[in-house]
Amino acid sequence: MPAFAWIGGGLCAFAILFTGKPRLATYQPEMDSIQVPNRLALGDPVLESVAAIDGISAESEAQVERGRSDLLVEVSGFSDSQGECLVAVYDNPSAFNKIDQSTVRQTEAVTGDLVRFTVDDVSADSIAIAAFHDQNKNGRLDKNALGIPTEGYGFSNNPVSTFGPPSFETAKVSDWKHATQPIRILLKGLK
Repeated sequence: MPAFAWIGGGLCAFAILFTGKPRLATYQPEMDSIQVPNRLALGDPVLESVAAIDGISAESEAQVERGRSDLLVEVSGFSDSQGECLVAVYDNPSAFNKIDQSTVRQTEAVTGDLVRFTVDDVSADSIAIAAFHDQNKNGRLDKNALGIPTEGYGFSNNPVSTFGPPSFETAKVSDWKHATQPIRILLKGLK
């Protein structure tokens, strides 16, 4: 059942839609109907001020219109709860697996077996992700004398690799913006 309130001199309704979330709806007396916008209008102060109830903003809606959105990543398989997890997002195949050439890089503290990331403002349609457990917080994947990683590592699509890291094509995730689940990466390596 919608609740009605006077906002900005006009009658507005908050309705629960199919998602179960409250959404802003406006009553239009000339049409004797309630209209629920799918998208916010940029610069509409009433809609922008009330849309926070649904956790959306005109700015985030504009990002979607420009092809930018948030990337959700879950990393699991940590050997312990020390250090940080580093996630690097790549949109250029020639830069893949070169941490200093990643499009976006983000770290989160490891507090359990699962670390969740929300990487903001990613625009590429095809990306590849590398992640590793930076146990000593030195900002790089540590390796032994033979070049084998001594910290857990993983890639989008969880490819099976025998020698060396996978290619960009193997780890590539296309059309991730329409995914309903986060991209899940399972770390592997010495534990």
